[in-house]
Amino acid sequence: MSDDENSTNAPINSIGEQDNPLPPAGDGGLGDAPPAPPVNAPTPPISTDPVLPIENPEPPVNSPPVVVPPVNNNPIPPTDGGSAPVNNPQPPDDRTKADKFLANMANWRQLLQKVYANRKQKRLNKIEKVFAFAQKKGSITKKDVQLLMRCGHDSALDYLDALVAQNSLRRVGGFHQKNTRYEVVK
Repeated sequence: MSDDENSTNAPINSIGEQDNPLPPAGDGGLGDAPPAPPVNAPTPPISTDPVLPIENPEPPVNSPPVVVPPVNNNPIPPTDGGSAPVNNPQPPDDRTKADKFLANMANWRQLLQKVYANRKQKRLNKIEKVFAFAQKKGSITKKDVQLLMRCGHDSALDYLDALVAQNSLRRVGGFHQKNTRYEVVK
């Protein structure tokens, strides 16, 4: 017989008798823990030999000593002279949530009114600047406004339309076309 036939015709063990690398259960295999020592077992003695110093210790590094500043728990006084101390607690607020909400809403309304007023004033200033340029030149185009104000197409048309609505300028030519000019009304 050849080696191939011997390896293929080797006797097969019956089920359960195959070569198993794990030991059977109950003989210290998986799942079995070593027996626990008895509770009243004596403890081993602790050695009381003195620890000897190291023969060649490393030389100490020459570094300056670290100086820790003392802690000062006093609050820092204000330097600007008019503000309150840093650690001054706020008095308790006796207002209800609804009162606080209404007070905040009133503040928001006031702030928004200021913002809208500032925006409106800035727009009026820009329109006045465009009108002053138109008066100086006699007539103006949308492209002139774009270059003067450094703005886009729509903003330039808004400024010109506002001046037309005030009867300060008159549109000459097409309606928002390339060759449209705006003349000062006399």
